[in-house]
Amino acid sequence: MMSRVLGRMRHRTAASPDDGSALIIVIIGCMALVALSLVLAQATINAVRPSDRSEKSFAAQAAAEAGVDDYRARLLVDNRYFLRAPDSSNPALTGWADVPGGAGQGQFTYSIDTSRALVAGELRISSTGKVDGVTRTVEAVLTKRSTLDYVYISDIESMAPSLPGAYADPTVAAELCTNRRWAAAGQVSKTGTSPLNGIHRNSNFCRWAGIYNTERIKGRIHTNDVWYLSSAIPNIDPLSTGGNSTAVFDGAITTSCPPVTTGVAGCPEGMRWINTSDVSSNTSGAWGSGTTYKATELSGSQTGKLWNPTYDTVLEIPASNSRMRELAMDKGCVFTGPTRIRFRADGTMAVTSPSTRATTSMCGGTSLYANPATPAVQPTITLDLGAMKAAGFNGVVYVQGTLSPPVGDANRWVAGTSAACLKKNATNVNSYPFIIPAAAEQTELFNSSYTGKKGFPSEKFGSDPGWYDCDAGDVFVQGEFTGAVTIATEHDIALTGPVIDSSDTNKTNTAAADYGVPPLTSNNMLGLVPYRFLYAYRPLDANTTSANETADWNWQKNKNVIYNFAAVVLTQCFGSQDATHGSNMGGIYLRGSLGQKYRCPVGVSGGGAAYQKFYQYDQRYMVEDPPPYMLELSNEPWKVKAYSETSIRRDPVALAGLVADSGTQARSTTRTYNVLANDIAGNKLTGAAIKAGVGTASVVGNQISFLAPSTVGQTVIEYIVTKPDGSRAAQNLTITIT
Repeated sequence: MMSRVLGRMRHRTAASPDDGSALIIVIIGCMALVALSLVLAQATINAVRPSDRSEKSFAAQAAAEAGVDDYRARLLVDNRYFLRAPDSSNPALTGWADVPGGAGQGQFTYSIDTSRALVAGELRISSTGKVDGVTRTVEAVLTKRSTLDYVYISDIESMAPSLPGAYADPTVAAELCTNRRWAAAGQVSKTGTSPLNGIHRNSNFCRWAGIYNTERIKGRIHTNDVWYLSSAIPNIDPLSTGGNSTAVFDGAITTSCPPVTTGVAGCPEGMRWINTSDVSSNTSGAWGSGTTYKATELSGSQTGKLWNPTYDTVLEIPASNSRMRELAMDKGCVFTGPTRIRFRADGTMAVTSPSTRATTSMCGGTSLYANPATPAVQPTITLDLGAMKAAGFNGVVYVQGTLSPPVGDANRWVAGTSAACLKKNATNVNSYPFIIPAAAEQTELFNSSYTGKKGFPSEKFGSDPGWYDCDAGDVFVQGEFTGAVTIATEHDIALTGPVIDSSDTNKTNTAAADYGVPPLTSNNMLGLVPYRFLYAYRPLDANTTSANETADWNWQKNKNVIYNFAAVVLTQCFGSQDATHGSNMGGIYLRGSLGQKYRCPVGVSGGGAAYQKFYQYDQRYMVEDPPPYMLELSNEPWKVKAYSETSIRRDPVALAGLVADSGTQARSTTRTYNVLANDIAGNKLTGAAIKAGVGTASVVGNQISFLAPSTVGQTVIEYIVTKPDGSRAAQNLTITIT
């Protein structure tokens, strides 16, 4: 048995001729598995690599967006940061800045195009983000809200407490009518007296100027307060008027009257306005002991209107125009004391300013001082706006008071001694007028039967004598203007006649839709920024009758008056002088924009006296240059209006055989960019200029030559392409300096 077993064992362990080939097969199989594993591993790695690059690309975009946020944060701290000198402490303007909290994984650099900031309210940021060599670029357009977005905007809808004749007790009006309290029920009284202990702004003690069904307002309107509107206004949707001739509104109506919350007076939905018929006219007499006034309440008459105002945030009216004075002192014009400006269609303006001893150099440094011993015509200079602009004029005119300049300044006067304050001759019983125009204008603007003092202001200085001050910085303005100017004053601006864009084509037919409307192609712009009042000059006697109404000023020349301007009335309001006296003068055809602190009347409802409102927004303010530097008056934060990623242009046919990103260049080098390589045949490169950043760009043949700066940063070049038909298009080339 044992021998058989051992025999079987020997038989099983004996060598077989197939054993070598099997081993080879096993080895080959193992090698194939290893190779397959390597292929799969490489495929996995190749699949991971794009994913990793994609993650870096997303991170680079986030870094670019962080650059936009970084610049916005700087603007929130300093609203005029973009106007400052280049900020050497900001690494993103000269090189790469680390993304905060990014542990050095991401960086950004950006350049800023400020060319339209002051003229159109736009800042353009080109920001490039970088992560591990991967870059992405985004462009953002920043804008800010301002009064120029509206045809009409107010802070408070009650009449200004200091409006001459508005209140029997201006002191009480200043206490009750100067803040936004919106609508609430109950009796009201002065602070510290019963039955309420506190200021209640919408009492019937305060006076209001509403909007009525006979008026027409085209464009967006807003108030930080609550609206006072007539329930007789046709119930038409303001956003879809369809040219309806009875529609009062043609544009969004908004208010900052908030929703009602616990302990806060506000406006319920559908009731963000107060009916003009609900407002008491009880303003007679002083505020007596125990006298109370019932607050205007929101009632059912405010519901069911298609034009019911909707909510929007508060837009503050600026409190100062000191910035305008700075600009005027720099490269503008400064005049002193009461001043008259008359625009002419040929692009000039005549200036009479008898208390101005010296103007700024931009306006010739000329003395306009009038010797008070000379009773006749006062010195007038003629300024050519086109020539001034070519010489660097920034478009700003500022009129200061005679007591405002510092001691030692040539234009500083002792109170009451200026040329405007002194009598013009020994026979005058008072010092009016301050400004005596040429004889031809006296005949034109004043009635020939009036043989007294023809000039501005009129001796018949209005039913309420609170308008004028011979030491104040007032302007009396009228005429047809060509060019771009902003007039700011320390006191008031009086509109002594039409103020018209010379390119207006319809100045006579009030029935036509284009009456007083500047064409969209016009480059003429006028801004008015009075510190106190802006008003239609209309000096009438108290208790005026048709007989003595015409004794002095030729008011008939101001019927259906056209005003083409953007105005911001900083501390008071726009209205008509002596609005409740005299004859019906038709309408005020304001074609522009009006912002004001308070509300003032322009006439009596229904056209009983003075004017009715026919306001229309100037569409050019949305897309073109508004009046010079007006946007500097807005303190609103800059917000992102548009956001997009830019694809860096490839440059396959660059000189010297370069094939590279046209958006990357080493510092202190010169490169040419064939930006028209793949463009339509016949297009020509006709201009190139630096829009943001630093460096030198020029056109060489049909290519852009760029000399990079010695610092790291980013530059945006705008180049002009002229097509075969003569039309032109502007494009941007973004270059990152490495």
